[in-house]
Amino acid sequence: MNKVESFIFSLNKNKKRVHQIKENETPQHQDVCILATTPLEKLKPGKMVMINLPGNGTSLTDDAGHPKNEDEIKTNAENGRSDFFRFVNGLDFENCADENMKMRRKDAQTLACYYSRKVNAFVEEYNETGELHESLKPFADLFDDLISKDGQKISVEEAAQNMRNVVLRGHCFGTLVISELEQYLHEKLETLGYNEAECARILSAPTAIFSSSPVDIEKQPKYFKVVAYANCNDGFLPRLKGVPDYKAMAGFSQKDVDSEERKIKEIKLENKPNYRLIVCSSLEFPSLVELKEFIRDRHDNLTEKEIGQHIATIYRGHAFSAISDILKKSPFMKLLQKTVKEAMAEQVREVVLDHTLDEARQKVQEIKTQKFTSNRKRAKALSNAERQVQHYEQMQIKQARRA
Repeated sequence: MNKVESFIFSLNKNKKRVHQIKENETPQHQDVCILATTPLEKLKPGKMVMINLPGNGTSLTDDAGHPKNEDEIKTNAENGRSDFFRFVNGLDFENCADENMKMRRKDAQTLACYYSRKVNAFVEEYNETGELHESLKPFADLFDDLISKDGQKISVEEAAQNMRNVVLRGHCFGTLVISELEQYLHEKLETLGYNEAECARILSAPTAIFSSSPVDIEKQPKYFKVVAYANCNDGFLPRLKGVPDYKAMAGFSQKDVDSEERKIKEIKLENKPNYRLIVCSSLEFPSLVELKEFIRDRHDNLTEKEIGQHIATIYRGHAFSAISDILKKSPFMKLLQKTVKEAMAEQVREVVLDHTLDEARQKVQEIKTQKFTSNRKRAKALSNAERQVQHYEQMQIKQARRA
């Protein structure tokens, strides 16, 4: 595995500390850490950006509060990146282009977020006061090159196009980080000199995918295009203060939640046109045997006790997106995949078409220098390769018109 660099910022409002984890350094308890398999740089224009912000159980300490070693942290961070990549490629973008066209790692800058400890208190604080955590502000600095050049604003069209390539996937606590990120980006845009209409246009370009968010609906993003999912039979969210009452929002009764007849409702909020919420009354889980097989396939060397802990967590109905593979036949997961696909399809098509067209053009150049037994065979191979280039160029033109 490539070396993982870590970008650290404190979640403690009173300690405005920003630095990188150094070798043999133990991450501090109130830190959040963004990790990538390459040294973390600011996000780059022209590439798709995928950032995975998981829940607060993804911590730098074990259940006893002891720091995990750096190898374990880096492995988990890489798993977080890989999970997002599998998530994108597994959505069956059948209309993306040709069947053999898939996203590749180098097509996107993919980051994963990791937290130092369970941070439920920060969610409750934000729900109650709406006060931002000053120490999350450096996260917004990663976006500088997408919205400015040499410290100056760029055209609104260019900034919006750059931000359009950003996809943020947040689960539980991760949705708090995304909600605060939007506000810090808004501040940054205003400082650069963008007016309110320009800020709104730029910030409405990214896509955010939320699952099991504990954040007050009114304090969730007002600009980012959000596709959110919630389960009314979630065994974790009711423990926190100020969380949305998804059951009431969907108009479900407790009888609906307890029933084996699952209900799904899509909710659109008048004051949040950017927000699409899909709620299910309860989840239909696979058998215990299927769950055990799934967990063993995804996690090596787990004891029976650890497998049992994973299953207990799954049955709480909170981290349902983590088992979307084995729930994919259920109506709720089919709808989840459909809506996420719709939210990401254009960006994925663009990046896949770009690299496929480059490869087709390279193929033409290779044929021109390749040795053939006859000129006729060379002409035929060259003609086929050039037709492929023309095919992908036409697809790219159509894609640009849709955008």
